[in-house]
Amino acid sequence: QPAERGGVGQQAGLQAPAVAALQQVRQALALAQRSGDVYLGAGARAALGLLELTLGRPPEAAEILLEITAPDRTDLTYVATVGPAIDAIEAIVRGGLPHEQAEAPLQLLRDWAQHAPIDVNRSLLARSEALLATRDTEK
Repeated sequence: QPAERGGVGQQAGLQAPAVAALQQVRQALALAQRSGDVYLGAGARAALGLLELTLGRPPEAAEILLEITAPDRTDLTYVATVGPAIDAIEAIVRGGLPHEQAEAPLQLLRDWAQHAPIDVNRSLLARSEALLATRDTEK
């Protein structure tokens, strides 16, 4: 992933807060790797994905976030994957990536909204569905 390779700090126009955020993500990733903490690692990867999205690199963000929300990830719970699923869908839409890539994170959000049917969960699902529907209508 681009931000992890160290090229981010050298890109023109990158502001100090983004560099500081990247350094913190790298520290969290290193700590997760040393400790074997799966949730810390997922949280750090989610932060990296959101940072990529914020910096205007939705395809890179989607790649990172989709890894966290992959259906074969049995080592994470909804709590660790709902946020990245929402961001993954936004990255897919912003990046103009194939709609099919949003199927797994969207299903995760549907499952979560059914499992915990409170307004906030239904709203997050509706937001994600609306993002995808808007993109489909624009085609």
